[in-house]
Amino acid sequence: DLVATLETTERVEHLFELAPLRFHPLTGDRRGQHSLRLTGQMRLIITVEDERAVILEEVVDYHD
Repeated sequence: DLVATLETTERVEHLFELAPLRFHPLTGDRRGQHSLRLTGQMRLIITVEDERAVILEEVVDYHD
């Protein structure tokens, strides 16, 4: 599951290698945050603190 993947990933950059997550940086007012795909439209928004630490910000429907 996603939580286990986040816990066991040694460096945040490795999330870019997991294509199903669609991990990517955000722009605009969400600059400095990243998005990970949870399900079809649902995304987990995180802020990367450093290469090994993230803050879980929120779960959003990107169509809203």
